[in-house]
Amino acid sequence: MKKTIFLILAIIGIGVSIYFIHEKISPEEERTGVTSENLLKGIRIQQIGWNGEYWLIVCENLSEGSFHLVSFDGNTFKDITPQELKNMSDIHISSISTEGKIWILKEATQCENCPRNVYRFDGNDVEMYKENVDPESYWKVTSCNDKYRLTWDKKSKKLMKTYDDHTVDLTEEFEKKAGISATFPGLSVGPIVWNGEYWLIELSTKAGGMLVKYDGESFEFLLSKVRRFKWNEEYWLITLMDIKEGGAVKYDGESFEYISIPSSYGAGALEWNGEYWLIGTVNDFEESNGLVRYDGSTVMGLSEEFQDSILGENENTR
Repeated sequence: MKKTIFLILAIIGIGVSIYFIHEKISPEEERTGVTSENLLKGIRIQQIGWNGEYWLIVCENLSEGSFHLVSFDGNTFKDITPQELKNMSDIHISSISTEGKIWILKEATQCENCPRNVYRFDGNDVEMYKENVDPESYWKVTSCNDKYRLTWDKKSKKLMKTYDDHTVDLTEEFEKKAGISATFPGLSVGPIVWNGEYWLIELSTKAGGMLVKYDGESFEFLLSKVRRFKWNEEYWLITLMDIKEGGAVKYDGESFEYISIPSSYGAGALEWNGEYWLIGTVNDFEESNGLVRYDGSTVMGLSEEFQDSILGENENTR
């Protein structure tokens, strides 16, 4: 009888443990106030760009394995994927830029001598070609101001400052402030961004990035668990991998303001158009991501309307 009672209690205990474990790893919707309507189900945003006229959102439908290009004029989303790219999978865009009204979409570089796919898109038609990557740019992350340049050399794992044909090794001082060795396995450095007054340098590992500030004379550690950051001529928007901190940070060079972004384990894509940010959030543990608009004070969810444009639930699709 005692054995039976003990067995029943053990089973109940296991059940309670499973319940609490499940609750711990389930999406943080209750804590962040996010509902299912705020999230993208099975849609992952790769990149976001602005060409002065409309947004272009590059994304994939994970359930179908399809690739999409979606325009957004501030009010309406429209799937404008050209016929050549429809139903194509395994397209992973790492950068988006513009030449006038032409979008330049580039896939990630896989190796030093591997050409990458590039797509020139005018909003209707697409031109696809291969681009050979300059070996120097493959191995070096470089950013310049009007006096000198900062370069991270991937081969030597050194951060160098070059001016007037004179080079200074900053690696040791940089490591001290970042709190990690440049030879740490899996470590990478970049991007390095100048905002007119100082640099922000990201040092990344699999656990996330660490952001370090450099004013030309000394380094200052800022944040850890960083995913992306950009400057909008007034402040930095820094997205984090830790939802407990709110998902994003507004940084003006002096102080930090934490921002709550729905479903955010950081942003995989973000861009500024002069009025507001468009942010594609990432949840690495679920296929539930999000699209939000942030104007510097207010966060607005856009996921439901965006989801409709991808799935063809409205009449936006071509």
